[in-house]
Amino acid sequence: MLKLSMHKILLKIRKKHLHPKDFDLVIGIGLSGLIPAIIFATKLKKESGIIKIEHYHCGRKPKKKHEEPKIISKPKIKLKNKRILLVDDFVKSEATINLAEKLLKEKKARKITRIALVGTRKYCLFKSKDCAVFPWSR
Repeated sequence: MLKLSMHKILLKIRKKHLHPKDFDLVIGIGLSGLIPAIIFATKLKKESGIIKIEHYHCGRKPKKKHEEPKIISKPKIKLKNKRILLVDDFVKSEATINLAEKLLKEKKARKITRIALVGTRKYCLFKSKDCAVFPWSR
């Protein structure tokens, strides 16, 4: 289990080179991706929104809530022709982030850039196969 402090997370986000001109919106996959999305939105000085998707509960021991990810609520902001930074806290199978990206494409988002705090993909800030304990989930 990877334990991350808010200090470590903020340092890693600060070092990530993202240019405000490359994005119109920041969308978090929530609920757990909402806090990192707000941090990125603040850094980039951009509006933020949320796509609530349920799939895994990544607490002390990961448990599946649903066999496949399920959209619970969609963003309430205009997505058409927007360049979006899509943020999640943890990526394992990519099923959740793929579903979120599919929804954004259906809403005619112009460009989608993925970022996650923890996972093994190239867009993850902390490389780990293990679930993480985030300061907001303790």
